[in-house]
Amino acid sequence: MMKGEKVQDIVEVKLHLDFIDYSPASEDDASAAALPYSYVEEDVQRMSFMKRFAEATDEKVVVALAAELRDRFGPLPPAAKRLVALAKLRVACAAAKISNIDAKDRRAVFYKVGSRDVAFVRDLKGKTPDRKIAELAAFVAGKK
Repeated sequence: MMKGEKVQDIVEVKLHLDFIDYSPASEDDASAAALPYSYVEEDVQRMSFMKRFAEATDEKVVVALAAELRDRFGPLPPAAKRLVALAKLRVACAAAKISNIDAKDRRAVFYKVGSRDVAFVRDLKGKTPDRKIAELAAFVAGKK
């Protein structure tokens, strides 16, 4: 760190989304958000990438990780694309000072950093997990 440079607080963001299956063994390709065993076969590599996505604090880092995956393992399967979208959502939430999103059924509740105070509540209109993730990202982008 450079002298006089502001240190950015790391905000831990939790996404509790009932329409997402985080398992790499998921049978449901439409709701999976992970690095499938069939895509990154070696456990150590898969866990390393998952950790790096979880620790990303900047969208550029998320994009670079996705590019690294493509270079090493080929085109991203839908579950990996969804994982990348969720990593971008987490980064956007941190920037907007949102620490938690709880989505159940068609309602999403967004919580402020440092408390259990509700920042805002939105109804999700999307029919697919991808559309719902896009809606969540749009809601967060509007709150920055």
